[in-house]
This record gives sequence, C-alpha cells and structure tokens, in this order.
Amino acid sequence: QWQPEWFGTYFSAINWQSFYWSRGIQPNNGVLGLKEAYDWQGLEGAVGRYWSVGPLSLSAQLRLSYLFNGQLKIDMNDLGYGHVYIKLPDAYAYGLTFDGQLPITDGLLLGLKYKYDNRHFSKSEKSLVTKGFSTLNLHQPENHAQSHYLAIALSYSF
Repeated sequence: QWQPEWFGTYFSAINWQSFYWSRGIQPNNGVLGLKEAYDWQGLEGAVGRYWSVGPLSLSAQLRLSYLFNGQLKIDMNDLGYGHVYIKLPDAYAYGLTFDGQLPITDGLLLGLKYKYDNRHFSKSEKSLVTKGFSTLNLHQPENHAQSHYLAIALSYSF
C-alpha cells in the first residue's frame, strides 16, 4: 500500500529576465509594411512544490513578474521619419505551470506539462514624431496577452 506524499518539497526562486521580440508586418493592399522591435527587462518571483504519488512525480509553480525598462523601436525609414522610439509603461505578468512525470519502464519516462502565462501592458505615453511640417502622434495601445502551452513527451535514458 502506498501513501501520497502530500506535503512534498517547497521551493522558491527569483529570476532576472530580458526580453526581445521583433516582428515585420508585411505590406498589403496599398498599406506600407512596418518593422517593430520590443525590448524590456523583468524581475520574476516563483513559488512551487514538488511531490510524488506512488511512482508519479508532480510539480506546480506560480510565477509573478514585474516588467520594466520597456521600449518599442519602429523602423519608419520608408516614410522619412527614421527610427522612432516609444517608452513602454511598466507592466505585470503571472503564470502557472503544472508538470508530471511517470516512469513507464526502466529508462522510459512519460511527461506531461501545462503552462499558462498572462501579461498586461497599459497604453504608452504619446510620442510626437516630426518631418518638416508633418507630425505624427504615436503610442502603443494597451496590450493583454495570454498563452497556453501543453506538451506530452516520451524520454528514454540509457
């Protein structure tokens, strides 16, 4: 007879993060294309727990992040404005991860992982860009992103 180890091992972590994301919006139907690059740093705190139920190993983790020093760089050279920089407001993010591993045979392991992330950036301040008598008033709109990740894996150790 087996007894689940319900209290398991708790853990915590603090992580420094650096993010860079770029995208190229393709031109279409008379609208010019656009190249953007996002850059920001973050500080993440995590708490979690490892435990086992018979041969099954499980873990759960909660993550909270504070994102700062954000910047958006827009390549507007084709319009004659050069590179435009918009300061992004500080933001927050949180996430959950659940992970399980079950030995199938000696050396063969079945793994299952689910990860959820949620990130929110408020609307940025306006940035004025001028070229001659032309002025553009630009800002990054409020942004809310969620992602779900599910993985099933078989691994073999020899």
